[in-house]
Amino acid sequence: MRIVMYSRPGCHLCEQMADWLETLGAEVTTVDVDADPAVAREYGLRVPVVVHEGRVMVEGRVDLATLTERLTAARCRRADG
Repeated sequence: MRIVMYSRPGCHLCEQMADWLETLGAEVTTVDVDADPAVAREYGLRVPVVVHEGRVMVEGRVDLATLTERLTAARCRRADG
């Protein structure tokens, strides 16, 4: 599953999210929100933001159970579609 994660360096929530996504087997492309002013305006206060196929799956502080649930639901939608 390909994921885009909007984050910023030094963000402990972002680091934790990256670890969880790796553990769950997601293929993650990380985007630094501070590298582009437009991206910073969109996601800067919400990091980490996890996006799959253009849809925000989770953002900010979430727990592993919620992330797992959302990834599983996305995989099921993909398999059905």
